[in-house]
Amino acid sequence: MLRPDAPDIVQFQAPDGLANEEQIFQQAFGAGAERFRLVFWQQSRCLVVPRRWQSMPGIDAAQTIAAVKGWPVTFRRSGGACVFHGPGVLCVSGILASQHDPAPVDRIYEDFANGLGSAVSSLGVSGVTVGPAPDAPCDGRFNLLVEGRKLAGLAMRRRMRDRRTVTLVHACLWLGGPMDAPIDAINQVESQLGMPGTYRTDACITLAEATAWTGRLDSLSMAFSDAALRAVFMPTC
Repeated sequence: MLRPDAPDIVQFQAPDGLANEEQIFQQAFGAGAERFRLVFWQQSRCLVVPRRWQSMPGIDAAQTIAAVKGWPVTFRRSGGACVFHGPGVLCVSGILASQHDPAPVDRIYEDFANGLGSAVSSLGVSGVTVGPAPDAPCDGRFNLLVEGRKLAGLAMRRRMRDRRTVTLVHACLWLGGPMDAPIDAINQVESQLGMPGTYRTDACITLAEATAWTGRLDSLSMAFSDAALRAVFMPTC
């Protein structure tokens, strides 16, 4: 039966949250593995960048600068750019395994983003759309936006092994708290690596700012789980 995990929020010390996500991804290749898992988690304050950045000139200096500011850098296997994790960020990981032809990447992005958008709307947020946010960190075509400001970003990873395809789609949702410090840290790291580093806090929005959300993560994860049963991945399996 296609069901998400129980909507518990698992807490990790960075980078253990990313390691756990990778473990779940690898488990999905095993015989008898669930066809769909939905995992909610948070990890301690850090910056997360693509693993390919490890070979970039300036990465050591960038890590040092970020660590001094209280933002240790860790690496992930998916693409994109620099993002931040911490108490004000909820990570949502969906893992889909299939022995058939996998759904197109854009289709899974759209289903996942629309499912999360439905969940956020159910909490009282209005003006939710999906699209780019060029002045916000780690921009892409499938950001979750509120009145044009970025609320969440999505990333994806897909692998095929032994005639089984596993797709991981991941969202980082900004819950609350000041955005100035993490955006400044991201700008400094990317500037050190020769990137523009010109992201703006007013291009971003948190769930607390977008609605009268009270901070109860259990109700938030339950809304996401309900949305997953109705929409996320269901048309693509």
